[in-house]
Amino acid sequence: MKKIEAIVKPYKLEDVVAALCSIGVRRVMRFGSANVYGLGIGQDPLYRGSEYVVEFLSREVLVSYVEDEMVH
Repeated sequence: MKKIEAIVKPYKLEDVVAALCSIGVRRVMRFGSANVYGLGIGQDPLYRGSEYVVEFLSREVLVSYVEDEMVH
């Protein structure tokens, strides 16, 4: 068994689940955005010479376990 873990933006959740289902993944667990937040790497806290606060954005975490044969 192999573990697949995907951290996605909430509006992409349905697309990712559909893509996983299309390749044969049948069981997916979702951990909702109420407790999951992320910060992109490389974001510059300066904008037009002024500093601003970089906020953590809500994310969804999907976890699935698949057979070894499904992983390349």
